[in-house]
This record gives sequence, C-alpha cells and structure tokens, in this order.
Amino acid sequence: MFWALKNPNLSWTSEIVPIKQSMSVIVSLFSVWGYAAAFGIVFVPIGLFTGSTVCLIAVTVINLIFSALLFRWLKRKGSARYEAI
Repeated sequence: MFWALKNPNLSWTSEIVPIKQSMSVIVSLFSVWGYAAAFGIVFVPIGLFTGSTVCLIAVTVINLIFSALLFRWLKRKGSARYEAI
C-alpha cells in the first residue's frame, strides 16, 4: 500500500492492470524476498551462538518497529496522499 500511494498507476484501461501489473506489485514481491534473505544472512550466524529464541524475538521486534513506522506513515501522510489522488 505504501508503494502504491507513492507511485499510483492511474493510466490503466482494464481493472486488472493496477492489480497485477503495477510497480507496487513488483516491488512487493521482490522486496519481501530481499527482506527474508537479509534476515537469513544476518540472523542465521547470530543464531548459532545465541539460540533460535533470541533471533526470533529480534526478528519480531524489528518487524513490529518497521510495521509501526509504515502504519504511522499511512495514517499521517498516506491518507493525505490518497485524498490528493
């Protein structure tokens, strides 16, 4: 939703284009892969020394912070951007 509000696709002729072929869909797909790979690269070596529980807690905390920041942006600037569209 963040990316769709940043770069809206308003030049479509069919309803399928913004759902399946927009830049926000592509960014969402590939950024999740990169996000998962980054966590794997960082936390797997750390998990060998600290244990899986510590790594899972750290990943959860980082995801909660990231989600809270995105939610805050959507509530403040995202709603204004949506109204401007």
